[in-house]
Amino acid sequence: MVVNSKKNNSAFDFSKAKNELDQIIQTLREENTSLDLAVELYERGLKLTVDLEKYLKKTKNRIIEIKAKSQLD
Repeated sequence: MVVNSKKNNSAFDFSKAKNELDQIIQTLREENTSLDLAVELYERGLKLTVDLEKYLKKTKNRIIEIKAKSQLD
C-alpha cells in the first residue's frame, strides 16, 4: 500500500532534490565544466546537501517519535 502523504515537509521533494544533487555531481566531474559554472553548481550543491540532511534528520526524529508513541499504547 502506497500512501501519498504531503503533511510533513510538503514543500520539499526529497527525490527531486537528490536527483538534482546527483546531476550537479555528474556535471562537476566533467572536465569541460567552466570554473564559473563549477562554483555556481558547488554552491547549489551545498544548499541541497543541507536541505537533504535537514529533511533526513526531521524524518528520523519523526520515526523515533512514532516508535516511542507506539510503545506507550
